[in-house]
Amino acid sequence: TPKASGINQEIQYSLDHGITWQVMGNNTLTLTTPQTYEILFKSVDEAGNESNETKLYEIELNDGIPEITIKLNNDPIKKLINALTFGFFYQQTVSVDIEVEWYGNSGDIYYILDDDPNAKIPSDSDSRWTPGDHTSIDPDRKTMIYAKAVNKDGKTIITSSLYNVIADATPPTIAFDKTYGTWTKDDTLQATMNDNLSGIKEDAIQVKIDHKDKITTSMKNDVLTMSNLPEGQYQLQVQVEDNSGNETKENIEVKIDKTAPEVIGVKDKSVYHHYYLPRFIEVKDELSGVNSATIEKDGTTVSITKEIKINEIGTYVIETTDNAGNEGKVTFVLVPLPDIETEVDGSDESKEIIDQ
Repeated sequence: TPKASGINQEIQYSLDHGITWQVMGNNTLTLTTPQTYEILFKSVDEAGNESNETKLYEIELNDGIPEITIKLNNDPIKKLINALTFGFFYQQTVSVDIEVEWYGNSGDIYYILDDDPNAKIPSDSDSRWTPGDHTSIDPDRKTMIYAKAVNKDGKTIITSSLYNVIADATPPTIAFDKTYGTWTKDDTLQATMNDNLSGIKEDAIQVKIDHKDKITTSMKNDVLTMSNLPEGQYQLQVQVEDNSGNETKENIEVKIDKTAPEVIGVKDKSVYHHYYLPRFIEVKDELSGVNSATIEKDGTTVSITKEIKINEIGTYVIETTDNAGNEGKVTFVLVPLPDIETEVDGSDESKEIIDQ
């Protein structure tokens, strides 16, 4: 900076954003340690007046070792890694470019694609090093990228993609643990999901049922458990996505019956008076249908295949089973009518007769 009006001026610099200032001897600053410097400069005269403008310069001092940048589809890995889970995921072919900042003499670039699940950083003398600064990864492949740069002075640096690069164009699979060729009373269904490359994206799993009731779901080790499935015959759909964005949907027709057959005409643990007219009994099951129904009295068992009538005094046991495996049992007693005089004497027994 030239002197103004005969007043001496000096140049000062700061390496800590203006907290401390030092004088530049002979207006020269020498940097020796390889790193990135942020330097402020200002001019100060003998009277302590400072220049109105303070300038900031960013200077990177390198020791001559090349710096490698690996790009996936033109995006630097350092940028992608901020949103990384446990790999770099793609559905289509991945373009790989290797760029080098030489800091002096240029040189040669090499790469290795290693599909070994236990891949390790290769040595400088590894025979797999391939000359070139570009390659590609086609589906379906999971690999580590290693890059090497050697300048004309023989200085070498090796770097990697840090995590696997996955090109996965194959959708995941879904397998249910049962089919519903027949009705069942089991209200739990499991769906095993598999994706060999990308892995299942658990927060993208969806379950839809053609039913008004809700179900309970849980996920463990790529197995989705759906419990408390409602009764009925309806469609259920599971949708899953892998980390590369491939989707799969699987539908299954569910047939669940959790209710035992209904016995019409009598109630369990009831007592009925014998009338001149018989009592009619029928067994129904609206979902899976009746598989078997029997009525037993005094050691004699008879099948119920249609509506029957009962008019004999005694204790009866009806046992039922539906086609889903639900079982039911109804016990009732048929007792004689009381004497006619009791019907007009106002007794409790007479009132019970009237109520029936």
